[in-house]
Amino acid sequence: MAGFAAVLIVALAGSSRADGPVEILRQVRVPDHTIIAIRFDHASGTASRVVMDEASGKVLHEHTYAGRPQSSSQEFQDAVCIIGSHSGLRSLIAAGAVAEGGFIVDGPSGHPASHRYIQIRLLSPDRQHLLQVALIDLTARMVASARSSFE
Repeated sequence: MAGFAAVLIVALAGSSRADGPVEILRQVRVPDHTIIAIRFDHASGTASRVVMDEASGKVLHEHTYAGRPQSSSQEFQDAVCIIGSHSGLRSLIAAGAVAEGGFIVDGPSGHPASHRYIQIRLLSPDRQHLLQVALIDLTARMVASARSSFE
């Protein structure tokens, strides 16, 4: 398993964009001794599917992802932490609001289109009422918008 982690480090270090973080969204170890990873480059705003040799870490194939890959559990957790540090939303979390959702969406008007955004819905503790819908900019690590009035 140590070789597996080393391959991912090599793959990240070998990224074509050294000026911004590349996040591994998910990875799968394949029986043919390769690793398939879906990653998002926050500097360029692009996602890619990468096939790497498990032993050497050499990138065998890289393909730009056509759409937006679904969110990872780490992205969801990061978004909830960002909400928890937001002055207007932290009280909801402290009062027991439940975070759900995690869909990757377009950002609000006026925000960079190349950033990665995740939608989080905050529900009442009994999950009966929608309290807020927040769009989190995962690239800038901030709440891009939050709304509580629903039509």
